[in-house]
Amino acid sequence: MASLYPSGTMEGIEIFAHQVSLLDRVISVRPIRVLIGDEIGLGKTIEAISILRYLEKRGELRKCLIIVPRVLLNQWKEELKRLGVSPREILVISSGNELEEIESRREKYVVISIGLVRMDRHLSRLLNVNWDSIVVDEAHNVTLRSKKTKKAIEELTSNDSRNVLFLSATPHRGATKDYLFRLKLLDTKLNGLDKLDCSEFYSLTHNSIVHRRTKEVVNLIENSKIFTDCHFFACLVKPTNIEKEFHRKLINFLRRKVREAREKGEELPVELMAVLLRKRASSSPNAAIKTFSRILRNLDERISEASSIRFTEDIEEKINVVFGEEYSVDTDKEFDELIKGFCDKFSGIIKPEERREVEDLLKLAKEIKKDDSKLKATLELVKDKIMSENKKVVIFTEYIDTLDYIKKRFEKDKEFKEEVGILTLSSRNRRDFSDIVLQFSRDPSYKLLLATDVASEGLNLQTANVIVNYEPPWTPIKIEQRIGRAWRLGQRSDVQVYTFFLAVEGDQDVLEKLYKKVMSMHEALGDVRPITGDKVINYYRAKATASDSLWRSSEVQEVEINKRKRRVTEYNLIAADLREELDEFVNAILETLCRINSEITRKRIYPESRKEEIFEHLKSILGTSSVSDYKNELEKITKEMAKRGIIKTERVNNLRKAIEFMQVISSDKGTVPSLILSSGGIEGIKYLVRVSYQNNRDYFLLYDPVRKDFKIGVNLLEYLREVIRGGMSVPSGGNIKPKLTYVDRAKIRRKIDEIRGYQVKPFERYLKESKDFRDEAFPESKEDVSMEVICVFVNTSEDLLSRPDPSLRNEIEKAAMEVAKKYEVENGRKPEDVSDTESYDLYSSSSGGEERFIEVKGHLGFRLYAELTENEYNIAKEKREKYYLYLVINLEENEFGGIDKEKAVLLEFRDPIESMNVEVFGEKRYLFTPKGYFPRVEY
Repeated sequence: MASLYPSGTMEGIEIFAHQVSLLDRVISVRPIRVLIGDEIGLGKTIEAISILRYLEKRGELRKCLIIVPRVLLNQWKEELKRLGVSPREILVISSGNELEEIESRREKYVVISIGLVRMDRHLSRLLNVNWDSIVVDEAHNVTLRSKKTKKAIEELTSNDSRNVLFLSATPHRGATKDYLFRLKLLDTKLNGLDKLDCSEFYSLTHNSIVHRRTKEVVNLIENSKIFTDCHFFACLVKPTNIEKEFHRKLINFLRRKVREAREKGEELPVELMAVLLRKRASSSPNAAIKTFSRILRNLDERISEASSIRFTEDIEEKINVVFGEEYSVDTDKEFDELIKGFCDKFSGIIKPEERREVEDLLKLAKEIKKDDSKLKATLELVKDKIMSENKKVVIFTEYIDTLDYIKKRFEKDKEFKEEVGILTLSSRNRRDFSDIVLQFSRDPSYKLLLATDVASEGLNLQTANVIVNYEPPWTPIKIEQRIGRAWRLGQRSDVQVYTFFLAVEGDQDVLEKLYKKVMSMHEALGDVRPITGDKVINYYRAKATASDSLWRSSEVQEVEINKRKRRVTEYNLIAADLREELDEFVNAILETLCRINSEITRKRIYPESRKEEIFEHLKSILGTSSVSDYKNELEKITKEMAKRGIIKTERVNNLRKAIEFMQVISSDKGTVPSLILSSGGIEGIKYLVRVSYQNNRDYFLLYDPVRKDFKIGVNLLEYLREVIRGGMSVPSGGNIKPKLTYVDRAKIRRKIDEIRGYQVKPFERYLKESKDFRDEAFPESKEDVSMEVICVFVNTSEDLLSRPDPSLRNEIEKAAMEVAKKYEVENGRKPEDVSDTESYDLYSSSSGGEERFIEVKGHLGFRLYAELTENEYNIAKEKREKYYLYLVINLEENEFGGIDKEKAVLLEFRDPIESMNVEVFGEKRYLFTPKGYFPRVEY
């Protein structure tokens, strides 16, 4: 993966084994159409961008569309830049106007919000662009019910030659047909959804079109606690008498309104208004004051009950926009603003005779603002975590006015304000999200971040390890999204999550009936009780590790109550509480969760993550099951290259230079020839072999044609490091004609097939066995495989001056001359032995007028040097570019005392005074040795 990112862009990016394994698996197939369903926090964005960068490096990515929730636009842009994409190649589209010239834009990566994609007028423009790759983040939002989203993604992915990546931490979510529909978008020829719902089909998708790894298996693979534990505390706050009265009156008022509306058959508009009031009034006295004031103002303006009824025609759509998945996907307004707008529109439901009750609630809210128990408890907790424990804290709230209210209170505390910097994230500073997150992460003075839920989906906040939910989230999905900002790869400490509940009617219902049941919470005792002052009267605690979770119920999308299907949304849960049916709803969730877990297990819907399988896969491609071993060897080769001047720095972030060095070696047009000499490594001849499959995947290995063995991965890097350490020299020519025999090719092919077995076997099985589930079978394809030697390494002996038995000297020289003469003839020249009359051995010429004055030296084994007398040296100096030194090495002494030359290697050095190192020793004798050669990679 290091080759995908240029120098200086890998800062802060740690590559993990499961990410390497995924990348290696998917890039062996075309087109790449997969669902990456890794658990939240496992780095799906990095995995997706790595795949895209690989395609770009191979020239297969020209135009990529990345569809994300609007709140993730800037994060995707920053991640693309961090992983090496030039800002000039990225276009972020945040408004419809920017789509007008989309067909003529030249950027490779286009990032757009799903909200824009869903609009027909924008979709039509996008469909006119020839995208070669499509990425859909949070793909679980593509459901059969989400008509506009469904239509848009279905049309964009219908071209089955396009690469398509779906990303989701919760790919199934309990709705089987939705899950299968998403798989059908990846494989457009799959037939009816009902037929696909069986274990036989699901097993075929494992590690072929569906890839999923868990936190637990990542910890096992890395053999360390990569994922820390998560501790969830529910803090029950002692209320004041005024707070008790406020919540009692509020809940009684709302429940009565819902009950009356049900009796009159006007349930929906009244229930919506009641749910909105429940959320706003329970958030903070500030939010309650603003909401009740708006209602009273509208009553004064005599907005009649009839005027509100006009909204009932599309009321279900409005409920979905505010509380359903459509909101979490994208919206043009902050949730806060939507709530206020709906309160205006539906406030006519409040009758004039109910004015006194609203006024009482407003009066009580104003009193609570003077002595807010929950706010005091929050202040105590945060001060303790930041000022005593030096932790960074994120407080989530649903509304901007509550955010402002909390911030104002913290800023009133002089001691806190002087020592702690406070940052905020909301729709008001959306364009600055990336800068704010960076400032929070890197500046130690900023320890508190206040955020609305626009920050809870996709942003990375793992520098904080304390999360505070100022209001209790009603759905497991919201809990998961918030906690997932900190409990993810890169988190070094256990994560602590605190959710505050007032000990009043309403909040206690949520704690007792929802949280304690769904999250299996129990009373916290002893030293696990956090310090939050005397305001907190009780604590409940749950713990999640990498192998289990607090919120498996996030998989539940729909339940059945009294033979009626109900979506598990925030709206339906709050409405059930107001109807006093929350117990029944929660029990249905737990029953459904049990059924889903049973179904996922029984039908084997998800791939099984096994440490052993990933280890075997890694060993096949890296030569080791440890990515850290591979990283260490990369560090060593980088340092060696820096030492030799190939690169300018030893930083591992400069690994691109090491990769470019390899690319130069393997390039036909590179500055490094295909023959390299080095005194590093075991002496002998090695071939760097490239095996290409169907023009979409290249494999490199080092092959020893004598020993018939291989080096791949970390062993290949180690060999190259030894070559660099030993110094490299490049002759002007030689008689080495690398040829892979039938046996050699068969051995190499078996080795590559062994590697490919881990990569493509699941997909090959899918191709062969899925015919019963497809409208048409996959066409038979014959693999086009090519194999070539792209570089020859000659590893020479460091024992340069070891001399043979004098009795063999003449035999060696004679054999070397024969090899040299043969070499000249084979290259179209006519050699003449002039050793008896001249101070060189051969004069060779061609019909084209080329002349060569050749000195021949022979050696046993792989010693690479030449001794020239003063006369010989003078001839070399006189003839310069016409003078050649031929070193014939790897001559062998046979059992009869003769010299065998069958394996002889001839290396030619033109103008050796220039191309070789020369040392003067003894009585005017000159020692020639290969000149060290290090290809410089230009910046």
